[in-house]
Amino acid sequence: MNKQASANPKGGMEYWKKIVILFCLGWTVIWIYRTVLNPILPEIKVQLGIESDASMGLISSLFFLAYTSMQIPSGFLADKFGRKIMLIPGFLIFAFGAFTVGIAPSLLFLLVGSFLAGLGQGTYYDRLTRSPLPLFQMRNGASPQPSSTVVQL
Repeated sequence: MNKQASANPKGGMEYWKKIVILFCLGWTVIWIYRTVLNPILPEIKVQLGIESDASMGLISSLFFLAYTSMQIPSGFLADKFGRKIMLIPGFLIFAFGAFTVGIAPSLLFLLVGSFLAGLGQGTYYDRLTRSPLPLFQMRNGASPQPSSTVVQL
């Protein structure tokens, strides 16, 4: 392993372990948001007094439109500015969007928050699956190839 990834003079947790834990926690929070919102849409509909089912469907539609639209541009930006630099603002945009959804007093706030959450999540997944790979090197100096099994621990 390289010196930065394996050396730990203070006796604390190694750098690569911290990164993996943070990535896993971030992905868990994102996964929870994605799976919890859909089952509570009927309650949101009642609480906000929304009459149209199409309006409720628009919440998920805007989320996934933003999520998929951000995949390729965030890859280009990550190549230009660095993966770590893209992860932090992306997660902050997601957090702001999720917070907006949580306190939304109207459908408009719900739609804006859902769109922002999708934008933020769109910057996370690809960076997550590629960023930790340089931290892991096998004894012969080779690096493991990305796969959903290895990366998603």
